[in-house]
Amino acid sequence: MKTQVLARFLILLAIASLGIQEQVFSQKTSDSYVVEGRVNDPQGKKAIGAAILVKGTTIGTVTDTTGFFTLKVPSKESILVISHFSTSKSVEVVLNGSPKVVVRLASDSEMQSSKEVFDRVEEKPRPVSGENGWNIYMAKNAKYPANDRSAGVEGTVIVGFEVHEDGSLHNIEILRGIGGECDQEVVRLVAEGPNWDPGMINGQAVKTRMSLPVRFVLSKEPGTASPNQESEKIIAEQYGKDYLVVVGYSPKSNTR
Repeated sequence: MKTQVLARFLILLAIASLGIQEQVFSQKTSDSYVVEGRVNDPQGKKAIGAAILVKGTTIGTVTDTTGFFTLKVPSKESILVISHFSTSKSVEVVLNGSPKVVVRLASDSEMQSSKEVFDRVEEKPRPVSGENGWNIYMAKNAKYPANDRSAGVEGTVIVGFEVHEDGSLHNIEILRGIGGECDQEVVRLVAEGPNWDPGMINGQAVKTRMSLPVRFVLSKEPGTASPNQESEKIIAEQYGKDYLVVVGYSPKSNTR
């Protein structure tokens, strides 16, 4: 892996020497701007010769003998991919229009031994298929348990889970249940669902704790529902109104 990183560095160095690292093929001149930055190695020392590449382009440069670099990027939404022979894992930094970047690279051992789970991150995890794709998956696969429909069980289940660095979901648990089989149905949906894009801090993927609500509603007739309005108001204030609703039909109602 270090050989590959070194090879990438040599290629980028050649690009820089030819003076073509700042080519912009399809971007408007007004969208581009200059980014300045410093890269430190895992020991906190200046990372000399770190490769800086604008993701999805051939635009790049390398850090100088002080660990600094200057690069003209195509747009404010550009993403920098930073790599160095001191670590096998590259780092992605979303610029969001920032003119200055400071990055400390993590060592291989740090990345492997990191067990901290974050509740707040700079970039929240998102389903790989997007929120709309996730909702479609849930809507197609969610089932209102027959026993719960017969017993009149309804309400909102809140499920918690961790999104790991590779996007896989772990430690799925019910944070707020309504009893019956609805709770386990939500656990099943999350466990069998697609992966997510991980949360990011300083351009690095980290374990992130997430929670989502799934609402089960009973209706005597299609098109009518009877949720507990006060309970749903509190949940809507925390999560927003756009969350999955599973509708079942039953003559009974026992809202929780």
